[in-house]
Amino acid sequence: MTKSLNWTRKAFNRNIEFKDEKGSVVGIITFKLFDREIEAELYGKKFRFDVSGFVNKEVRVTDETINEVAKINLGFRSKAEAKLTNGEKYIWKRADFFMKQWELIHDLPFTDNDPVVVNYDRDRNFLNQEGKISILESGQDTDLLTLIGFFIGFYFLRRRSKAAIIGLGVAIS
Repeated sequence: MTKSLNWTRKAFNRNIEFKDEKGSVVGIITFKLFDREIEAELYGKKFRFDVSGFVNKEVRVTDETINEVAKINLGFRSKAEAKLTNGEKYIWKRADFFMKQWELIHDLPFTDNDPVVVNYDRDRNFLNQEGKISILESGQDTDLLTLIGFFIGFYFLRRRSKAAIIGLGVAIS
């Protein structure tokens, strides 16, 4: 059974809200301006994403009791994979060049038929951004996986925006 969430980011706001089908706020993710720690919550479950590294970044994901629940490797050229502490591995993949869609895929051992567990899409209208999250598989780690896939997508979007601003500054000077 597919479950869906809507997300919204207002202009100049570092918070992104997640709403259920009824329009109730069920979560939030906060990207801080100068800090490498990102806080997220979905359905009452709280997580912290702590980014470290320079070119190939590693993200340590902890729960509210500061227990590590996952590690994310953010590679060069928008490649990423997440590994939960139980050993399960997930691959993040963008579906198009403009990053209007991306997905989180469960990398099952010994098979090439890896299922998509969460699908994301993004629309932009002037300064605001919004989109839909389709949760295709549910389980014990669904909330964590939903936030991991969203975090990775927005991490690459923010990195692309920063590069564009730097490029614009170089072109003007």
